[in-house]
Amino acid sequence: MSTAAASLDNAPLLEVRELVKTFGAVRAVDGISFKIQPGQTVSLIGPNGSGKTSTLNLISGVLKPQGGQILLQDQRIDGLRPERLAELGIARTFQNGRVFGNMSIRDNVLVGMHTQLHAARPFASLRHIPVLRWISLLGETVMAVVQPPSVRREEEAMLANVQEELKRFEQRLLPRQDRFAYTLSYANRRRTEIARALALRPRLLLLDEPTAGMNPTETAEVLEQLLELRAAGQSMLLVEHKLDLVMKLSDHVLVMDGGKLIAQGRPEAIQEDERVIETYIGRRRSLVG
Repeated sequence: MSTAAASLDNAPLLEVRELVKTFGAVRAVDGISFKIQPGQTVSLIGPNGSGKTSTLNLISGVLKPQGGQILLQDQRIDGLRPERLAELGIARTFQNGRVFGNMSIRDNVLVGMHTQLHAARPFASLRHIPVLRWISLLGETVMAVVQPPSVRREEEAMLANVQEELKRFEQRLLPRQDRFAYTLSYANRRRTEIARALALRPRLLLLDEPTAGMNPTETAEVLEQLLELRAAGQSMLLVEHKLDLVMKLSDHVLVMDGGKLIAQGRPEAIQEDERVIETYIGRRRSLVG
């Protein structure tokens, strides 16, 4: 293999460089830098208020940074809007689950497939040009009303893809796909949100506490599903407070405190890092028993 090819193979999927976000006098994210390689699962941990979710919000376009850079395969993406980042292959879930309660599970997942529509979204590239975006919107309206064969075939393909995504969650979601999301248990609403994010076919999946509020059995089920995604090569950045899950799932762990990265490395190294142990429990001992 040539040096150039080897360098390309080792290029990060995501690179964060000296990222800064302030809220008044508070530096929520204070000059952090890290990389995520293709197929890697990276977890971001730390005490409440350490800057984890702010970092996720910066990467997903919910917030704009005051400094630093975010690159997706060498393309600058810092400051881009969430819908543009979705088109580039970044999908996320939220700490407080966000499903459309008055829509079925099936339709919630279909929403996540909008970036894969071509026949139903003519002139999609024009949506990013303010003076021309009306052409794209008009084209979508015409296609929705006329429903030509190409649009119907695309819809059938999307419905088939929904079934594949719901099969990941087996009896938890598949038999309930016609139910309104507001009728679901908390855990199944969280699963629906993950399925919707995966429907985007993301290059990078951002998960903000995906097992929050789940009991041990539900957490174990979601862990198994995330391990399957990892084995399939899905790149993930995970914010999670359940350290047992983090240590089982992660290839690399980032530890934040006070907006800064205080440690990073393999899970087994993080467990023994004295700075991390003191941050979590205030004294020196093993982090995970």
